[in-house]
Amino acid sequence: MPGKTQVSDKLNSTAGAAGPAPVTAPVPAVSVASLTLAVAVGSIAGVTGILQEAHLLPDALTSEATRFHPVAMLLFVAVPAFLGGFGRLFLSRDLADPTQRNGGLARLPVLDALSIGMMTASLLAFIAGGSTGPAAAAGLLLWSIGAVLLATTTVATILDSRAGPGRVAPRGQTGTVRSAPLSLFAWTQFFAATGLLFAAPVMAASATRVLFAHSGDAGAMLSAFSMPVTLVVLVSAFGLAARIFDSAAPLTARSRLATAALAGVTADGGAVLWARGILTHQSQSTITLAGTCLAAVASLAFAGLWIRALWRQTIPMRNRIGVPVLWVSGFFVFLAAGWGVQMSSGRGLHAAVLSGAVFVLFGAFYNWLETVSEGRYPAGAARLQFGLLFAGAVLSAAGGPVIHGPVQIAGDIAMAASLAVFMIVLAGATRQYGHDTAGQGAALSDSALSNAALSHTADAR
Repeated sequence: MPGKTQVSDKLNSTAGAAGPAPVTAPVPAVSVASLTLAVAVGSIAGVTGILQEAHLLPDALTSEATRFHPVAMLLFVAVPAFLGGFGRLFLSRDLADPTQRNGGLARLPVLDALSIGMMTASLLAFIAGGSTGPAAAAGLLLWSIGAVLLATTTVATILDSRAGPGRVAPRGQTGTVRSAPLSLFAWTQFFAATGLLFAAPVMAASATRVLFAHSGDAGAMLSAFSMPVTLVVLVSAFGLAARIFDSAAPLTARSRLATAALAGVTADGGAVLWARGILTHQSQSTITLAGTCLAAVASLAFAGLWIRALWRQTIPMRNRIGVPVLWVSGFFVFLAAGWGVQMSSGRGLHAAVLSGAVFVLFGAFYNWLETVSEGRYPAGAARLQFGLLFAGAVLSAAGGPVIHGPVQIAGDIAMAASLAVFMIVLAGATRQYGHDTAGQGAALSDSALSNAALSHTADAR
């Protein structure tokens, strides 16, 4: 896998034709591969859910899809999208060094390729053998290896940005050249990656025991493993939300330090607590309760800090809130108010986090789309999509344990409609891009003809 694709995001624009060339941050290939995996698995899970609602799946396949759905969304959608996808995409922008062609980032293409390959092989193992038995143990082992590789490249990328040239003052000068501090987003990515490095090896050891010693329950291990991974996803989602929401309500330096410490306690502390519980054979209920309390406290603290920051800002009501900030606001609403509904419905910790995390993913996408398209996309349709998805999430959560109840069906319809609107947004953005490209091509052709005419006139003279 190459270290980067040909797609790039513009970090700053030139003031004129004679100005310096624009600085670009290449989109890492691991971001493209991770998002492709996440979108593919999410689409399959969505189609399966629709078929399940329509009673078009056999009973055996329906029960297996019900068990595997939370696993697929957590391991193969959330983690690749937040860490390998948008995580590495925005890290390449935030940590870019304009003085170097490679952006000052460590290029680890082999580990990136192996991580995506391991996760894909893990998905195939789950599909072939189900979410229980030796196949599930093999899938967990492969996924754990891929997660360790992905987390390693993320940590290496962040640390490499701190070791670039110019950090030490030249000879004859006193003191050192101070580099810009890491952003809150970079800290959350760092703690999420290190949290995976704490938890994934323990999971790999447990899966190896089931696979080769035939002792233990792979299904129970899979259920237990959702606790540390959910905390990692929560911290990653908060980091992306912080990066987007910071434009509307920036945190103070002290608040940034507090939130970074809270992210570390949530991701790394949760992983360590989970690993200790697994190694000391504590009951699953105790481990789940500890993770739920930690996630709830972190969610309320994260939301409270940004509500406080928003309260301190003076935002004119005549200014419409941006599309990415609108999506992130939905995430904070679910963090602050969604816990009670989700937990009372009996869906557990991962559902409470993933219900809000999906809003962050769309917010991150629209943040990137605004950059590459310079705001030329159907923003009204994006707002409509937010309204439909928000209503669908609320209705699905309020439906409770009645899977095929009218409230649950209404929520599913709203979610399906939101995806249809999202396709309209993509089509509109693509069409606008085609028009802009055609216009630029026409302008270049006119410029070439003018230059040729001037050259011909000069030759005639």
